[in-house]
Amino acid sequence: MARLAFRFVTATVGVLLLAGYLTAAFLVFRTLGALWALRPGTGELVLLLTAVALGSART
Repeated sequence: MARLAFRFVTATVGVLLLAGYLTAAFLVFRTLGALWALRPGTGELVLLLTAVALGSART
């Protein structure tokens, strides 16, 4: 019985992680789509992407 419970918990964690990764990918997709629609200049785009990269790498 304990093995079945472990498998259930493992599967649940896997599905939750998958949902989290899919949500993050969707948000990145929507953000990049919005940036593409705005079509900022090259300098502004580099500055914005640098800020996003540094902000997301902060721990």
